[in-house]
This record gives sequence, structure tokens and C-alpha cells, in this order.
Amino acid sequence: MKVLHIINSFELGGAQRALQKIVRYSSTKGICSFVVSLTSRGNLGEEFRSLGCEVDCIRMDYSLTVPIACIKLLRLLKVIQPDVVVTWLYQSDFFGGLLTKCVARKVPVVWNLRTAAGDDIAGRTARFFRFLCASISRWIPSLIIGNSPSVLLTHERLKYPKDKLRMIPNGFDSDLFRSDPLVRKQVREELQVAKDEILFGMVARRHKSKDHETFLRAAVLTCAQVSNAKFVLFGHGISGDDPVFQEILKDCEHRSHFHFLQPRSDVKSIQMSLDVGVLMSNVDEGFPNSIGEAMACGVPCIVSDTGGSSFVVGDCGVVVPKHSVDKLHEAMLEFASKSEASRLELGESCRERIVHEFGIEATTMQHIDSWREVITNVNSKMQ
Repeated sequence: MKVLHIINSFELGGAQRALQKIVRYSSTKGICSFVVSLTSRGNLGEEFRSLGCEVDCIRMDYSLTVPIACIKLLRLLKVIQPDVVVTWLYQSDFFGGLLTKCVARKVPVVWNLRTAAGDDIAGRTARFFRFLCASISRWIPSLIIGNSPSVLLTHERLKYPKDKLRMIPNGFDSDLFRSDPLVRKQVREELQVAKDEILFGMVARRHKSKDHETFLRAAVLTCAQVSNAKFVLFGHGISGDDPVFQEILKDCEHRSHFHFLQPRSDVKSIQMSLDVGVLMSNVDEGFPNSIGEAMACGVPCIVSDTGGSSFVVGDCGVVVPKHSVDKLHEAMLEFASKSEASRLELGESCRERIVHEFGIEATTMQHIDSWREVITNVNSKMQ
């Protein structure tokens, strides 16, 4: 089966990470993948190539380049002759879907929805293309996949056809993300976190959708009461020189208890070093990868009640109201009061949930089965 994936960019993001995993594991099932980026943004193209798939970019970077980029995509569709076209994010859904139907009406299109954010948070471009996609969603895609119940609900409200919506959650490699005492010890030594100290961490890029401010405000309250609590923020754009962070911490007497880490290749090592993972969001998350990865490493988590976050943790974590410093502080105190054995037991339950509910092989097979289903349906209609 030849599958053409079309995605907005090769920038590091949740959709790109999910696609990388699907390409990697689908190749073991005889799937031949092609990945095309609409724009030249990002540098993940070589990583996709290393997975054994063909990669291209049509450079739809500016409005003036749209016509030329569309012609290039049309040519690629004719050359590749995919069995199915799978698109990721609204712009790719729109351009990939329409152009596929222009040159290959028999080829089914599968859209992938990755956000549950409302119009108040979604950017102007995202809102525009989401509106366009909703208007053609009954005719262009054969199937529309969302990665959490909140994503499906959001798009039902936007008039996407309910009968085409299907949930397939993100998948996680539990062999890659797992507990490793040696790695944990090394990272904690690097951060100067002792064995008996409790490390709370939030792995998230600096973006308006992520609520680092609530995390830090609750952390300041917590470290004033729990002397062995330490905190780490990790992700693209994270810096201790951030003026917003500095303002929150200006009166904190335990500034040395806070660590701010720039992106590094060993994300899983950071996850393994944590005692408690945290994700506070300003928007309804689709399906937060960082929480699934932390849970796979045996790390219990606290999340805000925003979209897919509560779906991921299930009964294995703590859910607090969005923007609530007091409730997050209470949850941190609750975890700090638990014995190490209690936290480890909860961590084992977290890992078990990820392995059984969100294993990468099972979720990838759901995607493959969906592609085969739409191909079969289209072929049967053409006979």
C-alpha cells in the first residue's frame, strides 16, 4: 500500500511526532510512505528520510507561492499514484484534499484532526482553514480521524459530519519510554536533585496554549511549604531569563529549586527523571504527548481539565481546573505527602494504562485498518 502523507510543516510539533511514529511502525507492516510538507518551515525532513520514506516540500510559504505549490503537489500526486492520501492539520486537509480530488478522484482522502481548541485560542489562519474544511468535509474526506473525544466533540460542533468522525488516540512506544534507574540518576545529578527530593516537571514548549505561569505560581507556593520539592520546565523557548518567569519568581526564596531547560534530544531522559509530571494548558488539548510519555515512564501526572488531558490520565492521575493556582498547589502538596512507595505504585498504574490503551503498534494498526477500509469502500463503489 502506498500512502501519501501531507502535513503543514516539518517543524517539531505534536502532529509531526505522531506522524513519525506512524511512519516508523507502518513500514514494518509493508506500508510504503511518502511525506510532503506544504511549507519549508522546520528541519524534521531528514528525520523522516531516516525512517525510510521519501520526503518532499512544495514550499507554500507565502500567498504568492500558493499557485506554484499547488501545481507541484498535483504533479507529485500523478507521479506517486498513492492508494490513499492522509492529511495532517487544517491547511493540509484543505489543499491536500481538494488537489487529490482534482487529479485522482478514486483515491480516498483521510483527514487527521489534532486540536480541540476553540476559536478564541486558534490562530486566524487556523480558524480560516477550519471554516473552509468544515464546508467541504461532507464531500472531500472519506474518513476524519481525531485523537481524543474532545477533538471529535469540538468538530461535531463545527458541523463536521458525525458519521465520518472516528477516534484513534496517539500511540506510545513503551520500550522507548520506560523507567530507567541509571538514566534517572544521571539526569537528577545533572540537575542537582537528590534522591529524597521530589521533582515536578512540565514538558511543554513556550506557547500561548501552554500555561507555564500557573505551574510556576503553584510551584512557588509549594516550595515554601515543602523544602525537598524541586521544579523543572523543559521545552522549546523555555528560558530562565523569560521576563514573565522572572516576575513570578522575584520574591521566591528558593530560586535554586527551579530549572529551565532548552530542548535536547533526550526528552525521554527528562521524563524518566521526574517524580510528578504536570501539564497546565490554556486551551482544550487534543492529546498531549508529553503526558503519555511521562506515564509510560511510570510517572504520575497532574493535568488541567482541558480537552484530551483528562482522557489520557484517566483514573491514574489528578485533574485540576484550568488556571487554578490553588488547586494545582493542593495537588502538588498531595503528591509531596505521599510515600515513595505510593508514588511508585501509582506510576506503575500509569504505565499499565499507556501500554494497554495507547500502545504504538495497536494504534498504528488502527490507522492502517482505516486506510484499508476506505480504499476498499472506494473500490467497491467504482465497480
